[in-house]
Amino acid sequence: MDSVGEQEENWHDIPPKWLHFRSSPTFIVAVVSLALFTDSFLYGIIVPVIPSALHSRAGVSYENEQHWVVVLLACEAGACIAASPFFGYVADQSKSRQLPFLGGLVLLATSMIILTVARSTSVYIIGRLLQGASTAMVDVAGTALVVDTVAAGALGKMLGYLGAATSLGFACGPLAGGVVYHAAGYYAVFGLAFAIIALDLLLRLAMIDPRTAQRWKGKALASQETPLLAQSPVHALWSSERGHGEFYTFSTLLEQPRILIALWGTVVQASVIAAFDTTLPIYVEKIFGWDSLGAGLIFLPTILPAVFEPFNGWLADRFGVRVVSFLSFLLLLPPLTCLRFVTDNTLEQKTLLCALLALVGFFISLGTPALMVEIEDSLRAVEQEKPGVFGSKGAVAQSFALYSMAFASGLLLGPVWAGPIVQKAGWGTMGWTLGLLTGVTAIPVATLGGGWSPAAKESGEEAE
Repeated sequence: MDSVGEQEENWHDIPPKWLHFRSSPTFIVAVVSLALFTDSFLYGIIVPVIPSALHSRAGVSYENEQHWVVVLLACEAGACIAASPFFGYVADQSKSRQLPFLGGLVLLATSMIILTVARSTSVYIIGRLLQGASTAMVDVAGTALVVDTVAAGALGKMLGYLGAATSLGFACGPLAGGVVYHAAGYYAVFGLAFAIIALDLLLRLAMIDPRTAQRWKGKALASQETPLLAQSPVHALWSSERGHGEFYTFSTLLEQPRILIALWGTVVQASVIAAFDTTLPIYVEKIFGWDSLGAGLIFLPTILPAVFEPFNGWLADRFGVRVVSFLSFLLLLPPLTCLRFVTDNTLEQKTLLCALLALVGFFISLGTPALMVEIEDSLRAVEQEKPGVFGSKGAVAQSFALYSMAFASGLLLGPVWAGPIVQKAGWGTMGWTLGLLTGVTAIPVATLGGGWSPAAKESGEEAE
């Protein structure tokens, strides 16, 4: 019996193949980026499909299409808001973040199955609710995995890759959904969705959580600099203190003004994105006479700016959060306000719309990694000031649960804001009100960390 036990113990001590690569920062960032792309892609893939599907499959009248589009988007966002705190706590307390990371994909696949067979508004609602819960689980666990692994000086750039993947998903989803639906029909759209889920599953199974990899490596993962997981006093000391529970953690985080401002900026960014998801397909159908193909292609101008997001993250690392995020919100004001000039079915008007959408996409991508870095910087500042305040396992996942909640709140606010305004006051009013919102948001964002110069960023001092 002893020999059998020893053999079994030795078998468990054998490291997996390609351990260093599968647990490396590069591979983990790539896997999490694909996961976030999958999540946002599948969120957007049915945006141009839902209006006609509600009519043909669920019996919704043309007059009520806008209402039900808003309801379904709101259901997904509401589920994400409700689930994020729980999944954040689970991800922080679990021995490995990989289990909730995989669980999110299971929920996503289940939601896609439900949406594939849906033939009533109630079934569509159930599918969107599950999709929102999966978004919460994947966003929280995935972002925490990256923060655990990546060096502090490169965090903005790496989070930029995550932001780029998310932005590309939001942009490519409606585009692919419109093209595939136009060419091959409803079920082909979900066939594409399941193909992406299968690829995502293979990579998530191949990845090894850095926490799990420590079992075989016996030391911190090698990287160019010390990972954030090791830099935090809480993680470095592995204090025996268990913390004060989930609600204490969230209340402590929400007491930090910098976190509150970063979360509000996230709400505003997501509101702008969701406002276009809700109104743009219907507006181009009305003004330009475009079908679902055109409704998908109009999101194409927002794709290209997303590729600059890693560079934008580097800008936040180099020049500080304050400068980059302030410019992001301030510069969103002009293109959003100028949407009111798109009123006629002419080539010039179509070109103007594409140019304005490209500018909106770029300025949103400029600020996204900066806001994420600000949340992590604020978390580390609290831990340095009060070592052990979040217990031995820290609150990385829970801090990004707040980010996920803020983004989902924006996805909820956007349709509620844009839909009624477009119906009652018109497209132009929606544009300038969103522009006003971003311009006003630039004021508190100007107080975030990093100062106004690279020197202030590097020294950790804020220039007043």
